[in-house]
Amino acid sequence: MRFNGRVAIVTGSSTGIGEAVALAFGREGGCVVLAARSLDKLRTHAERINESGGKALPVKTDISRISDVEEMVTATIREFGRVDILVNNAAYTELSLRPFHETKPEEWEGEINTTLKGTLNCCWTVLPHMMKQGYGRIVNITTAGVKTGSQYLSLYGACKAAIAQFTKSLAMEMVPYGILVNAVAPGMVKTGALDRVFGEDLLKSHLATQGVARLGDPEEVARVVLFLASDEASYVTGQHWSVCGGLSPQ
Repeated sequence: MRFNGRVAIVTGSSTGIGEAVALAFGREGGCVVLAARSLDKLRTHAERINESGGKALPVKTDISRISDVEEMVTATIREFGRVDILVNNAAYTELSLRPFHETKPEEWEGEINTTLKGTLNCCWTVLPHMMKQGYGRIVNITTAGVKTGSQYLSLYGACKAAIAQFTKSLAMEMVPYGILVNAVAPGMVKTGALDRVFGEDLLKSHLATQGVARLGDPEEVARVVLFLASDEASYVTGQHWSVCGGLSPQ
């Protein structure tokens, strides 16, 4: 198994892509810290990971709060002694399709604080531990909309684009410490959040514009995330991998 003895934190792991990533790490022998704002689903996923041969620790975490993130990382070190992998998947999901000029400034805080600042909080907190041990893998989840434009999701797209650029810059900074940093850009992946935001008719019209005209499965994204988190990707850093059925041009 690729992740025997490796410790992975996966944020936003209660549903969707984060759930698929966390369970995949567990199936490959990893020690998985499941982080989200609700513990109920995390406990269920933790049981599945333990039954599959991995080890799991569910931690209630709001990544927009640095104190929560610090407590999550402290719990990780206390339970497993180290942190090898961070998957920044959590994002603000209370989205609606609206032109930017119809939004209000007070509505921006949720997206900025969770989607962007939450990723920064997690990286900033785990990096000292990874730097000390001379090893680390960080995988940031963005969106294919970063590469195509995110009409009516402009703030969400802007936050994810900032994460994409942050990934490239951080990767250059961390090379001397043995830490590799990459990003994965999912396209139209079958999750509850996607259904809620787009609706069936709009999804169909979007799918008609891409090469593989179907929704992706969270597990298909998880396979790419695990590759980038593994030693198989030891010569890959600062990259932004699309998993989108051909939706984006690169």
